[in-house]
Formats: sequence, C-alpha cells, structure tokens
Amino acid sequence: MPPSATAVLTALRRNRRRRSHAASVATVLALSSTGLLLLPGAAQAADTRLGTADRFAVLAGSTITNSGRTVIAGDVGLHPGSAVTGFAPCAGGAASCVDLTGTQHIADDLARQAKADQLSAYNALVGLESTCTSVPVALGRTPLTPGVYCSPTFELTGALTLDGPGEYIFLTGAGGSTLTTAVGSQVLLINGADACNIYWQVASSATIGASSAFAGNILAKTAITFGADATLTGSALAETAEVTLIRNTITDSQCAAAVPPPVDSTPVDSTPVDTGTPTGTGTPTGTGTPTTGTPTTGTPRTATPTAPPELPRTGWTTGTLSLIAVSTVALGIFLTGLGRWPAIYRLHHLPVTARPVRSWS
Repeated sequence: MPPSATAVLTALRRNRRRRSHAASVATVLALSSTGLLLLPGAAQAADTRLGTADRFAVLAGSTITNSGRTVIAGDVGLHPGSAVTGFAPCAGGAASCVDLTGTQHIADDLARQAKADQLSAYNALVGLESTCTSVPVALGRTPLTPGVYCSPTFELTGALTLDGPGEYIFLTGAGGSTLTTAVGSQVLLINGADACNIYWQVASSATIGASSAFAGNILAKTAITFGADATLTGSALAETAEVTLIRNTITDSQCAAAVPPPVDSTPVDSTPVDTGTPTGTGTPTGTGTPTTGTPTTGTPRTATPTAPPELPRTGWTTGTLSLIAVSTVALGIFLTGLGRWPAIYRLHHLPVTARPVRSWS
C-alpha cells in the first residue's frame, strides 16, 4: 500500500531537521576552522593587541619603585631589570607596601615574553599613524568617539570624555614626545566606552598628575611616573625604563570575551525513514448490487496498477516527498468513494433500456 499521509509528513519533518542540523554543523566547523567561534567556557584573550602583556597592570624595563600604600589589581612584571622597591605586603605594616591581587614576574620567562609582546604592540600602534586624525595637544575640549587620534604630544587638563563602544587610539608617533596630565584631571567613559579598548602610544615618557583618574593602556617608550593618589584603570607598560608609584591604585582592565549564542547540540536522527514499499496489484472490490437490469456479457477492462519504484534509503528530496504527499491526498479522496465503484461500473455497462431512471445518491 502507498505510504500514509502521516508517514509522509513525518518524513518531511525529519528531512527538514536533518538539513537544518547539517547546516548548523557546517557553520560551526567553518567558524572553528577560521578561529571565529568562541565556545562557552573557553579562555579567550579579548585584548589581542597586547598579547601576554595584557595580564600585567604594571610592566617595566629597568626598575619599579613604590612609596606609600599602593593597590594593584593585576600582575606586576619586570624585564630585563630585577630591582623592585617598596613592594612589601601591606599586612606587615610597612610604610611603603603594595596590596597586590596578582603575581610578580621579575626577570622570568613570562615577563620576557610580555616585554616582547609589548614592543610588538607598540610598533603596531605606530604603524597606524598614517590613518589618524590630528587633534590639538590639549585634550578635553570636546568629547571623542572611537577612532585613531594623533598629536606630537598630549596634555590633559580637566576632563576628557570618550563616548561609545570601540577602540580609542592616541598616538604621538615615532617622532613624538610625551603624555602629561594635570593635577585632578580625569578620563570619563560613557555609553559603553571601556578602558580595555583605549591605547596611549607615547614615544618618550608619560606623567600622570597627582589625584588624576586616568584610563587606558599606556605604552611608553621610556618611563611612566604617577603622582600621589593618582589612579589608573588600564595598564602602565614602560618599555626601557622605570615605573614610579606613589600611593596609587592601578586596576588592570581586560575586555570581557564575547559569549556566542548556544550551539544546537540535539543529536541527528540517522535512522532511515521507512515509509513502506508499495507492493501488489490489488483489484478494487465493492458491495454494491444494481437494483435492476442484467449486466452485458464480456470481460470488464481492468487496469493493473504499476508499483512505484522503491525510494533510496539514504534520504528523500523535498520535491519527491512533496509529490508523494499530494498524491496521497488525491488517493485518499479516490478511496473514499471506492466502495461505490462496482455499482457504478456495472450500471455503466447496462443496456440503455435497462438502466434505472432514478439517480444514484
């Protein structure tokens, strides 16, 4: 017998699920092969510009010196130098101490690699100089949106507002000079601006004034000096010289990794759909009896139905399944009146004079 309508519709649904799941798997594989897929729980470094230097709140080349009580959230690194002063744990009551949430890496392999990545990041930023927008030396007069900005030197007096998500890159260029902030100056982040996406490339040294509230990753060619009670949300990375701290608070800012939409993990139903193999050449039968007349002699012409070819078990195409569904519906309509077929058939072969006058209902 032909497949039922329910079996055909079930086959259609399964076929759609298979194609949808296959497309999802193909997408996942494509994204994985290009490195664009972020799987939940995987450790992804969102800040790709800094490499291993991204984990450091303070990283210097020659020395790191601290006076008073300083708070640092993030790692502290030094290479090739090895002199660190004023870094006793504050729990011991020392006048100069550091509350460190992180690890010190003094002249070790990780500090060496971080310094190499810092230099690579510095050079990459310098390479953006040809694409930058020139701004005045004195920052803070107007809010800035994400972009690449350059000036031979940067000075901040008052407040600089950075508005919106995205990268903010400030370049003094290879031939530039310094970054200096006045006492009490600040960088304000609004509407999604994030310190982890702010970069300050400084060709000489950077000086963050006392009580300033600064933001961003400072990549200075030589030294970085913090005035008393200044704060930094970001990182202080001095290439060749020292980092000097005085009762400061430095919080390393790492961009949060993007969380992708969940991947459909529903297993594929690989069981072939068995809708039955059409067999047999059944002859229609009926129960109707004509009321009058005698059937004419002769052998009625009968057509032997031809069984449709068996469909492959490896999956039906949507076009084939749709055709079967339509055919099945038509067949159902036909079979509804099949019981009347013998009576109608015999009536058709009655002599004209023997046919009943009343109509069939």
